[in-house]
Amino acid sequence: MDPKDAAALSQIRKQIDRLDERLLRLLNQRARMALKIGRIKDRRKWPVFDANREDFVLRHVVQKNAGPLSARAAKHIFQAILCECRRRQRITAHRHQHTAHSRQNIYRSRAYALTRSRYAHTR
Repeated sequence: MDPKDAAALSQIRKQIDRLDERLLRLLNQRARMALKIGRIKDRRKWPVFDANREDFVLRHVVQKNAGPLSARAAKHIFQAILCECRRRQRITAHRHQHTAHSRQNIYRSRAYALTRSRYAHTR
């Protein structure tokens, strides 16, 4: 390989690496926001999946896409992002429900133990 091409290739790859790092930070930021939405939905007992919102997001992404990615590629990438965000929302909601259930059991068992100890002398 020509040394000039090798240097250019190396430089472009470094730029791609920096872009990948920025993309990852942005994706994690988006995921954190999706988790906030998930907590609101969980409190309200709303479903995680919102077909209207997902359709809007995908249409919006396709509309804003200036290429060189095709509309199909952009849509596919964002479907994967949405799918992962929904998965994280479900995991978080499940953990929250499990934690709340565990707390209720702890409170019930403590209340039972206190009640039992208060009336133990009457047996």
